[in-house]
Amino acid sequence: QSTGSSGINAEYGGKAQVINVVAEIESAEYLKNNSKPCPNCGAAVQLGIGCNKIVCSVCNNYMCYLCGKSLSRSDPYSHFRPGGPCENKLYEGTVENIGWADELDDDSDDDFIIFV
Repeated sequence: QSTGSSGINAEYGGKAQVINVVAEIESAEYLKNNSKPCPNCGAAVQLGIGCNKIVCSVCNNYMCYLCGKSLSRSDPYSHFRPGGPCENKLYEGTVENIGWADELDDDSDDDFIIFV
């Protein structure tokens, strides 16, 4: 069994390889804690700034960030209206009214940053 930096080089392929593995583990952990899977394709989707109606950048599926369900393409906001599954929660848990956010329109899919 090796010890020290010579052990890392021999056993794990060098310091750079160990750093890459650690970064990969940290990235996976970050996504696990800060994203939700797209219900259509499974890609990791992270909420940017705006409302809880988001669009997967991989498959363009509309989804609710709160409950993770796919939304209607013809009327995705019905999910957040009275009687909908996430009634009155369009902005729950999001950053609202931060100056330029007022300029965002409700029907534009480019208002959100999606990380995959």
